[in-house]
Amino acid sequence: MKGKNVLDVGCGTGRYLEVVLKAEPEALVGIDLSEAVYVAAENLLPNNNRLMLLQCDANHLPLPDQVFDFVYSIGVIHHTPDPYKTWKNLVRLVKPGGRFAIWVYGKGRGNRLPSWIPRPIYLYKFLANRIIPSGTMLKIVLSYVPWAIKLNRLPLIGLVTRQLFPVIDYKGRFSLTDEMLIEWACLDTFDCFTPKYARTYSVDEIIGWYKNNGFVDIKVGKHLVSVSGRKL
Repeated sequence: MKGKNVLDVGCGTGRYLEVVLKAEPEALVGIDLSEAVYVAAENLLPNNNRLMLLQCDANHLPLPDQVFDFVYSIGVIHHTPDPYKTWKNLVRLVKPGGRFAIWVYGKGRGNRLPSWIPRPIYLYKFLANRIIPSGTMLKIVLSYVPWAIKLNRLPLIGLVTRQLFPVIDYKGRFSLTDEMLIEWACLDTFDCFTPKYARTYSVDEIIGWYKNNGFVDIKVGKHLVSVSGRKL
């Protein structure tokens, strides 16, 4: 990404912005609908004159067409009312020859138990969206994740506790410190419980989006469902 114009759609507090900045892009724009963008601004703007942050809707971006060499959206599009519409609205921002990469929830991810066995996570999602205020839910997640993540890693008992105390755990998947593993686990577990929309997709469905809109050199990442393509 060095010397490129890059767009992060759904940057949140800046987790991936920080990574991309190390690659020395020409310009990096981060957008997010939530107030998390202000946290990113506080943490990253003072020392990065190549970074610009916007609080706005991914479907109504105040940006001109075909200005970015690389556009990516990690774990965001599936939380919009119409993910395919959102994806198409972002296509216009990619330069001819530029790449567009997304990661969305995969169908059947993490379902190791038979489908007829009740999963407490569905109750938690109902409570988070209908009864418990988001601020309170965040406090609950922050309090239980540090000890639940340890239980969930244990053999045998972990099979049970992972259902009772679901946690997004990246141990062994990314090179993170223990502190960062807990931080990412808290953020993404909260994200798992609280969204109003959470669509799931197969790899073939997402590849179809790219093929039907003139993308080539389509690649599938190892963390499903992650797909990227080059715009003609």
